[in-house]
Amino acid sequence: MIATTTTLLTNSTTVANKEQAQNIPATILYCIGGFIMGLGYAPFYCLSLVYIDNNVEDVHDTAKYVSIVMACYTVGPIVGFGAGAAFLKLYVTLGETYLTEADSQWIGAYWVGYFVFAGFLITFVFLLCMYPKKLPETPKLNTAKEDIKLEDNCKSASEKADKLAEETEVAIPAARNITGLFKSLGRLFTNPLYLLVMLANCTAGYYTSGWTGFLPKYFETVFNFSSSDASIYGGALPPLFGAVAVFVGGFLTSKYKLSLQKNVIFLTVGTGLGAVFLIPTHFLTCEQFSSQLSPANTSSCVDPCKCDADMYVPLCYDGQTYKSPCIVGCDGYTTIDDKIHYTGCLCGQNITMVDGICQPETCNAPYIYMVCAIFSMASLGSCVSVGINIIMRSVSEDDKSFALGIQSSLASLLAWIPAPILYGTIIDSTCNIWEFPGAKDRGYCMEYFNTEYKTKYLWMTLGTVAVTCLLCAAAIPASGMKKYKELEKLQEKANAAEESKPEENGKLEVSPAL
Repeated sequence: MIATTTTLLTNSTTVANKEQAQNIPATILYCIGGFIMGLGYAPFYCLSLVYIDNNVEDVHDTAKYVSIVMACYTVGPIVGFGAGAAFLKLYVTLGETYLTEADSQWIGAYWVGYFVFAGFLITFVFLLCMYPKKLPETPKLNTAKEDIKLEDNCKSASEKADKLAEETEVAIPAARNITGLFKSLGRLFTNPLYLLVMLANCTAGYYTSGWTGFLPKYFETVFNFSSSDASIYGGALPPLFGAVAVFVGGFLTSKYKLSLQKNVIFLTVGTGLGAVFLIPTHFLTCEQFSSQLSPANTSSCVDPCKCDADMYVPLCYDGQTYKSPCIVGCDGYTTIDDKIHYTGCLCGQNITMVDGICQPETCNAPYIYMVCAIFSMASLGSCVSVGINIIMRSVSEDDKSFALGIQSSLASLLAWIPAPILYGTIIDSTCNIWEFPGAKDRGYCMEYFNTEYKTKYLWMTLGTVAVTCLLCAAAIPASGMKKYKELEKLQEKANAAEESKPEENGKLEVSPAL
């Protein structure tokens, strides 16, 4: 009987509880890091996009420039997944090990990426500090208002302009004090188009944070990809096309100068197509070789008391995956081409079993799945800058930053935070073999029921995307309301006035830098 295999994975309640206690400081550190990253992201989303909108010559160009920023923001995780795939090929200690990447006990050097990308972040912090201390003030709305007054050159025109400003929620400055804060909140939460698009953004967060976030794990679990390959096929390639689509969506809406209502229609169609492309993935799967606890013909040579029932070191023979070398009576092992081969299995029948889960001979499902994921992400990605543009076009000039901040906060609270927890809980419910099944902390899942995993993972995503599509569809008639058309007209006049305004002395005024 092979004795050394029992040292590959020690599973007991004592070890599980000890590891749980050791993980608490690391968990707290990750939470603090995530909190600090959130603080850094808030001004980027709320202020930088408004900064761009306030400084473009044509109001229709906002979507184009915003799409460039958001596309670059999307490329970040793609680069991270690509670099992570390379780092995960290294062992976690960066030292020598007998394990290979295909082994279930392999842990890649995930931590290297934090040091590498932290250096890049620090570099760009200094570049951001060179921006002006104050954002340039844009006279667009005041210019437009004066333009409206001059059209009729009478007092009634001035009154009409003041009424129009009031109806389109332009007259009151954004939250400069407590009273202004509540007034601004009142305007936003009684703005039907803003509310519908904001809620659609929240439900879309389940797609981005849940389905997209767990896609590499899906490839690794259901299609038996290695961690590095799963990072490429599930974490890098589909989002790469999504990033391109972010720019394409913004470019198209800018080029054709789509009205507010047409932007909402674009948003609805893109979301619907994103759901449609997900439906075929329900039928894409590879054969699963579930682990067998103990074959009947080893009872004569295997003493159950000498085998750890919780040990999970899968090995394959004749299309059947077995849970551990001990339960099949292997008495030795050898390494061939960095792959462990267990010998003398099934009670000395001179049968050799290969370390790892059995793989199907041919399975094209993961590559078709990747194509469906690419089209789905591209469809929804094309809506990113469009959704932001709708929000900035449907609220007053003074409320833009606040509106984006409220949307970002609610999206985090209602989607980005609970989505990974919900998806993780759903995925855990499909687990077949836990690392520590008898302990309070069960550890991580060693093997899943792939069919159940696939079904729950897909229909959870389809449900949230369908809700997103319905909210966008409801926003179409809302965007045709009179006040939005008047606001759009006002913004168009402001844009025309800004374009006709000559530059003073041929130079642009720049705010003092820090």
